[in-house]
This record gives sequence, C-alpha cells and structure tokens, in this order.
Amino acid sequence: MLYTISTCILFMAIVAYISWRKTRGTISTASGYFLAGNGLTSLFIGGSLLLSNISTEQLVGQNGSVYAGNMTVLGWELSSPRGIVLLAAFFLPMYLGGAFSTMPSFLKSHYGESVRRLMIGLFMFGYIFVLAPSVLYGGSLALIKVLNLQVMLGLDQITLLWICSISIGTIGAVYAVSGGLKAVAVSDTLNGIGLLLLGLAVPVFALSSLGEKIGGGIIDALYLITTTHTEKLNSIGSDGEMDIIPFSAFFTGVVILSVYYWATNQFIIQRALGAKNLEHGQRGLLFAGFFKFLVPIMAMLPGIIAFHYFGDSLSPADSAYPSIVAVSLPAPLLGVFIAVMLGIVFSTYNSILNSTATMFAIDIYKPFIRPNTSDTHLIKVSKIFGYGCIDHYCRPNVDLCVRGTIYFHPEILWYCCDSGCSTGDLRFICKKTSSFSQSGTDCHCWSYHRLLFSSMGRLRYSH
Repeated sequence: MLYTISTCILFMAIVAYISWRKTRGTISTASGYFLAGNGLTSLFIGGSLLLSNISTEQLVGQNGSVYAGNMTVLGWELSSPRGIVLLAAFFLPMYLGGAFSTMPSFLKSHYGESVRRLMIGLFMFGYIFVLAPSVLYGGSLALIKVLNLQVMLGLDQITLLWICSISIGTIGAVYAVSGGLKAVAVSDTLNGIGLLLLGLAVPVFALSSLGEKIGGGIIDALYLITTTHTEKLNSIGSDGEMDIIPFSAFFTGVVILSVYYWATNQFIIQRALGAKNLEHGQRGLLFAGFFKFLVPIMAMLPGIIAFHYFGDSLSPADSAYPSIVAVSLPAPLLGVFIAVMLGIVFSTYNSILNSTATMFAIDIYKPFIRPNTSDTHLIKVSKIFGYGCIDHYCRPNVDLCVRGTIYFHPEILWYCCDSGCSTGDLRFICKKTSSFSQSGTDCHCWSYHRLLFSSMGRLRYSH
C-alpha cells in the first residue's frame, strides 16, 4: 500500500511541476488567465478536451450501466463525433472570428442582454449542481474501492464519499483557480497520456484475471463474455429498463444533446477559444474526436468483464469499474492508475470550475458590477468566486446517484441542453433574431422539460 501511495504522489508531483513550469509568468492578464493567452496548440487542445470529456462520470458511470444493463450507452459515444465536427467546421470559426471569451458573450452579440442572462443561469446551474457533483462522486467512489478504504479506515461508504469529495474538490479548486486555463490544459494532456495507456491496459488485465478464474486465458475469457449473458452486448436495446438510450433517441434527442455538449457548452469550447489560431483549434478538436472511438474499450468493456467476474453481487453498480481494477491491475501499476484517476477527476472538475469562474467574471461581474475593472482585479475576483464555489461543488447529494451517475447526469442536463442548442443553432437559420422571441423560446424549453421531468418522475433521453 505504501508503494502504491508513493507512486501516486510521485506521478502527480511530476504533472504539477511540469504544469507550473509551462504556465509561469503567463497568467498576469485576463486573456492569459481565462484563455491561456490564446496560445494553445492543437496537442494541448485535443489532450485537454479528451481528458475533460472522459471523466469519472464516464469511466465509472458507463461501466456501471453496462454491468447493470446493456451497451445501449454506446450511443452516447457514437454521437460525439457529430458534435465535434460541427464545432470545428461551423461554430469555432464564428467564435474565434468574434473574439468571444464565453458562450454567453456570443449569445449577447446576436440575441441581446436578456438571452445572455438566461443562459448564464442555465450554464452555471448545470455546472455547479449537476456536472461537478457527479464527477466528484464517481472519482471518490473509485478511490474508495481501489484502495479499499472502508476496510482500511473502518468507515462506512457514505462518510468516505463525503470526505473524499471535499478533499478532492478543495485540492482541485486550489489548483485550477491558481493556474488558470493553461495549467488545466497542460496537466490534462499529461494525464491524458497516462489515461490512454492505462485505460486500454485495464481490459487486457481484466480479461487475463477472468481467464485465470475460469481456468483458462484471455481467449477463454473472450469466448465466455461473447457466448454467455449476451444481452449485455446489446447496443440497440429492447425498449426495456436496461436501455440507457432507446435506439430511436440516437437519431433525435441524443443529436440535440451532443450538439449542445460539444458545440455550445462553455466547459468544452473554452479550450478551443484559447487556440493559437483557427487551424490549431480545428486540429485539436479532430484529434480529440479520433480518440473518442477508443472510449468504449475503456468505459464499457471492463463493465462487461466485471459482470462475468463478480456476477450481480456488486452494489452500487458504479463500483464495477474500480472493483475489477482492484483485482486485476498489477500492484506496480496501481499507484499510477490512482494518480491518473485523480488526474481525470481534477481535469474535469478544474475545467468546470475554471469555466464557471470565467463566466462569472466576464459575464456578470464586469458588465454589471464594475465595468471599468482592471485585468488584475478581474482575475482576483474570479479566484475568489472559484474558492467560494468549493462549498457547493463539494456537497453532492450522493443519494441521487443510487441508480448510477450515467443516469443522474443526462437526466438533469436535459433542463439546459435544448436552450443552449437552440440558441446556437438558430444563429445559422436567421441572421437576426429578436431577444424577446429567443427568450420566449428558451423559457418554453425550460418549462417543457420541467413539466416533462416532473410528470415522468425521471427522464432518460427525449425522442
């Protein structure tokens, strides 16, 4: 255990040191802090996008959903390239051409101040109370299971979830608020390399462990998972409770969700907004899109293997991924895996916090509170707001995640995505749109989803 913890600390220290060297002296201006001085190259954009997207909500949540259900969640990954291509080909030239720092600023230039205010509220609600809690929950659960903290410390799982969430949230906030976007992008790229190597290695080691358990090898394990309980491999679905994404939703509701997430989501597009130029931004996006095709190997296959290894004994289902890692990954690699897992949590969490603080400083504080503020003061205000958000970010209601983070996140996210998607897409349909009509459209989307969510009890994907 000491070796595992030492390896984890060493890897994280190396990432922190390189990030500090790369960002030293570059965050004294607002552009340098919020947009990395518009100097991000394609490698850092692609690496940061990839790691921010592949969060514990995906590694833990998607593996948990496959363990408990089937592979219909694959539709989430297959829809991502559509949104990435739309951002690279259509939205990014428009964002960079107008030199916008945030999505609400872009919306104001086309639809007026009322739309910007509405979208700021939707974005910040989604980041603070939906995305961040699910990320912290997934990362904390993985840490507890891999290190077996319940046995080591003698505490129950709920208590450990709170302790780990508060610890990870506080450390991540200090790192993100201190270093700005460039620090986040550099550390993301370094952790991304470890994620790709170890993420692809986990299924291999898991298959080897399953093979040993049944008295064979990797080939025997592959034969077992492809010939028994084949319902786990169903990616189209059967219109039952096991279907995370109904097949028809892949061509309808999921399209809206992917366009919102990749093309109009501040949390994602902020890296592209900090690009050195349009070419670097587009290359970075396509680089991230290519590696998205590898995600099912990392975020679904281990869940299937866990079902055949443990049966249906694991509870909650989200514990499937950390449990199979704990029994299959060699001890020398476990410390590095924990460091990479924490890096994934920090990456997504830092990105959320950075984007939220950026929107507060640029879209709320500067226009409404102190219009003539200096860059130094704006950065200071952003940092104070970021630290102030720690309390909200680190208080996830873990009971909401009983059925799995992969349910919790998209269900609540639907409150926001139609409005974000409609405001962005309408720009291509009409050159000029009145703020009154667009605000009415946004209020309609909000009201529609609120009523639908309340009446159904839970919402998976509209279709």
